[in-house]
Amino acid sequence: MNQKYFPMIRKALESSFPKACRCGRVYQNELDYLICTEPTPQGMALDYRELESVLFSFRNCKCRSTTGLELFGKMPLPEMNNLFEELHQEAKKNKITSQQMLDQFNQAYIAWRLAKG
Repeated sequence: MNQKYFPMIRKALESSFPKACRCGRVYQNELDYLICTEPTPQGMALDYRELESVLFSFRNCKCRSTTGLELFGKMPLPEMNNLFEELHQEAKKNKITSQQMLDQFNQAYIAWRLAKG
C-alpha cells in the first residue's frame, strides 16, 4: 500500500478535532478517536459530488453511534483526485472492488497512524 498520502491525510484530519459524539464523549485528537472507537463494516466511503470527490471515514463510538470524519475541503483537490485515481487503478490491478480497496487503504492508514503515535 502506497503510504505517500498518509501524512497529508493526518494533517487534513487535525482540523476535525475535538470531535463530539451524540452521547457526549469528546475525542480530543485523531489518535484518541482511533484508539477509543471501533471500526464499522464499511470503514470508508467515497462520494462523488459535482466537480469534487469526498472521502468519509466511519468509526463506532463505545455507545454504538457511528461517527464520521470527512476529508472534503481539507486536502488539495489535485491530491485528492490523484489518491482516488491511484486507489481505483490498484483495485483494478488486484481485481477487487473499489470499496474493498478503500477498506484496505483505511486499515493501512489506521495501522500507520497508530504506529506513529
